[in-house]
Amino acid sequence: MEPALHRLIDTLAGEKGATAFMAQLGRRADEMNTRQVAALAAAVAAAADSHPDEVDTYAYIYDSVRSLLIAAPGPESLRRLLHLPTALRPDAELRAAELLAEELADTRSADELADTVFTGPLHRPSLHELRVCLLQELVLRSVQINEIPHLAAFAASPAAAQHPLGRLPATLLAVERGVAELVTAEQHLGWPTPLNPYRRADAAERSPAPHTGGAYRLAEVRDPAQRVAIGTAVQHWSGISNARITAQIFAVNREVDPHDIDAVFAGLPLECAPEGAGTLTPLLDTTATTALCVLFLAASSGGAYGGRRGNGYARLAAWESMAALAGTPAAAPFADLAAQAEETHWYLFDTQGPWFYRVAWDVTMAALRPGRRELAVLAATDTD
Repeated sequence: MEPALHRLIDTLAGEKGATAFMAQLGRRADEMNTRQVAALAAAVAAAADSHPDEVDTYAYIYDSVRSLLIAAPGPESLRRLLHLPTALRPDAELRAAELLAEELADTRSADELADTVFTGPLHRPSLHELRVCLLQELVLRSVQINEIPHLAAFAASPAAAQHPLGRLPATLLAVERGVAELVTAEQHLGWPTPLNPYRRADAAERSPAPHTGGAYRLAEVRDPAQRVAIGTAVQHWSGISNARITAQIFAVNREVDPHDIDAVFAGLPLECAPEGAGTLTPLLDTTATTALCVLFLAASSGGAYGGRRGNGYARLAAWESMAALAGTPAAAPFADLAAQAEETHWYLFDTQGPWFYRVAWDVTMAALRPGRRELAVLAATDTD
């Protein structure tokens, strides 16, 4: 290990010690090989055990040292990385594995990852989590899993199938192409906020003339399980900030003509529109692809105070919300989920009114289900 840094490990507890270590690390980083970096990270992790009250300081230092291994090219750095804990807090290792998977997928080739991460023994429980999450990260980057033997073998293994992410397909569905673009894009398709691509001017321009041939009668369907399922993509916002989340389902007495959607929507007793749902119209018709993108972004980015998930879990949460909005059982095969989503009429609506914070974390979505006699609505908003 680099002697100067080794001497500083014992002084890490406290602000001055951490500052001195980081300054020395910045000067020495280019001179250290992967073996030295890995040894330094292991020493920091060991020292943290003796200073439980300073674990946050040690975690910051540890992550900084470990990032050198993540960035270092070649399989040797990756092998050494796999012998290190993904986080210094044992209760944070699985969540850290999600984000490590994202970093590795961004910086390493699929072949290199297959030959290192997906071979050999599991040195720690978090390595299995890393493998499962990394498989999903590669799928979302359009890697052909079945063409790389180690990846294909893991995807077909019972260990992968028994994981919560194991029910996700190991190939991209056509409706997920937009999500795949988001994963690799520097900006979210140019949308004005991180989450909500609604524009009133676009909605007004595309709003069709009503074809109402008679009155629509609406009745709310009070199904707590469906409401929870609809909100899956944003559920992790609550509890850590000021999130408001609402999901509602309405039955209609006859098929809704899509030309009448604004009028029908305006008559809904929405929890997110105390002044009347008409203030949130005109609706903006959109595609299943864009709807899935909105839900995926909501799940992956987290709320005002963070809580973001890795892309694999975000993919699963987005699909669970989409399935519930479209009225499809969550356990249905993904081919059925995708087909039902494509048959659903999707809409975004405005965030005018006192219920929405209108900062950056707003999600609005309405789904006219196949058969056009049920309408599901999701709204979420958050602020710091």
